[in-house]
Amino acid sequence: MRIAARVVASALGLLLAAAVQTASAKPILVVNEDNDHYFKQDASLMNEASLKAYVDGIAAGERVTHLFFCVAGQRASYDSKAWEPIWKGLGGNGWSGKPENNIWCVNAKKLFDAGVDPYRVWIDRAREKGVSPWLSLRMNDAHGTTVSNHFRVSGFYWAHPEWTRVPGSKSSNWYDHAFDFAHPEVRDYTFAMAREIVERYRPDGLELDFMRVNAYFRDGEVKAGGPLMNDLVRRIRAVARREGVKLAVRVPDAIEACETIGLDVLTWCREGLVDWVIPCNYYYSMTFALPLADWQTRVAALNTAVTVIPGTGENVAFDHRGFSRADSAAYRGWASAMYSQGAKGLYLFNVAYHPRENKREPDLDRKIYATDLLGRKSVNAGERRFVRSFRDVDAPDVQHPAPRPVVSGVPLAVVLPEGAFACSTAEVVVGCRKGDAKCLAVSVNGVVATNPRDAFEPHKFGSSTSAAAWSVPPSALKGRENRVSVTFAGAIDVTWCEIAVR
Repeated sequence: MRIAARVVASALGLLLAAAVQTASAKPILVVNEDNDHYFKQDASLMNEASLKAYVDGIAAGERVTHLFFCVAGQRASYDSKAWEPIWKGLGGNGWSGKPENNIWCVNAKKLFDAGVDPYRVWIDRAREKGVSPWLSLRMNDAHGTTVSNHFRVSGFYWAHPEWTRVPGSKSSNWYDHAFDFAHPEVRDYTFAMAREIVERYRPDGLELDFMRVNAYFRDGEVKAGGPLMNDLVRRIRAVARREGVKLAVRVPDAIEACETIGLDVLTWCREGLVDWVIPCNYYYSMTFALPLADWQTRVAALNTAVTVIPGTGENVAFDHRGFSRADSAAYRGWASAMYSQGAKGLYLFNVAYHPRENKREPDLDRKIYATDLLGRKSVNAGERRFVRSFRDVDAPDVQHPAPRPVVSGVPLAVVLPEGAFACSTAEVVVGCRKGDAKCLAVSVNGVVATNPRDAFEPHKFGSSTSAAAWSVPPSALKGRENRVSVTFAGAIDVTWCEIAVR
């Protein structure tokens, strides 16, 4: 019976995949639904009808082609047998270090008690709406590991402190407290969850999210750890292939950064272990300079069947001292930079949090889902922002990277789309602390920027307390790297730089 059921499921899967492929003639647009976002909403939404309506809202604009639902960080948001369900944390400590009944736990349990599996509902509904449903597993989530008895953290973790990257660490840095995958017990524990997800739900695909968090081996042991991780990916791929499920990996935004933490992504591509590779930033900022063309060239040389989709989170920052939620213009800028390198689509992480946390543009999620905001042609129709952001995945310990102070007169690189660049108006925006930004002298590619105006807005320019915008002749701009020189005297701390075009 099980074999027959698999044959039927496989046939249905092929038909659905064909439908999705037809729908995906337009650029791919992937939305990752966070593992706790939905469950933090009002309890009245914890029912099957509301779960379906949530998918309907995302699919309404016919722009989203794939929905990735994250099922687990350290505990599962369903009644998992491999990892503890999140509601087992009822009464555990929260971020304050004090006991709390977190709404996530309460609402997930409410669905369980009612006999409703949210991921089964979402998968079925997505397919009905012509959206490809995938599930996502965070490979080494470390939320709450610095807080005693935090409700998010599993009993398996608390029982084995010796299996962390830095046993006994008192640091607040999550990277110290993440699991060390050199231990076979840790790899087996992760494999068991991946197998359960694939066999229980048979989604169109499974994403292995290596970015939460992106550290897997102890310092000095990364080289030896690479083959161990390769073996784990092979084991998961075997299960996925047996069930007709594709495999994606979300990884650091450059191949060299992957290698630095023991992720041999090129081997995974060469051996056909993955179908999709999603290079992405960690948390702090969109990577406007994401080297997508390098990814595409090197992956295609090994396996043309592997699709590379650039990804981004919801923040944008000049350095780690302060980030802002990205707005429509920032998303357009990033998207146009990716399309200019030949992107087949885009992957968006954590967009769901915009209604609650994006104070400047609370309806951004609706704009992304229901409009052509990020279409290949439409990204150039509105304002685009290109921020001199920093790459937050360029070292094994990237949670607290040291800022690189801006030196007066030393150019900053702002990356615009590849090829010929055209716009009707352009401005360069510089933010700072300890001074008035309008007092700065600014040039772009050797052309003096003029007519400074106050441009400061709360929640827009990271940790800046002042920001100004200067006019720049569009003819001064060029494709790819632009050099912005900021000249100043005294104790000026430059904390933002971008080029905005219309």
